[in-house]
Amino acid sequence: MRGFNAEAVLEVGDAVKRALVVALFVMLAMPAVAEPIDPSDVRVVDGDTIVVYGIGSARVRLVGFNAPETWDAACEPERQLGEKAAQRLRDLVRAEWSAADAMNF
Repeated sequence: MRGFNAEAVLEVGDAVKRALVVALFVMLAMPAVAEPIDPSDVRVVDGDTIVVYGIGSARVRLVGFNAPETWDAACEPERQLGEKAAQRLRDLVRAEWSAADAMNF
């Protein structure tokens, strides 16, 4: 019967740590790849919020947008502006407008 070899255990532990570090570097070096979102999978909630079906159907707040409210508007003019903002966002989604298109003016 062989005895417990602490050095062998440490060597295996070090090898596992090295493998994990190498795997982490490989993962970080790989570019992120995203699939395009089909416009039919997007529902515009208001001028700055959408729901994207297929990613959990959670509401997504668009960064950098601050549109007037439509559901909890303080007054009728704000609600009307909110509706215009929501319609504009719907138009952009249907046109499959993207940031890449904006950079190619």
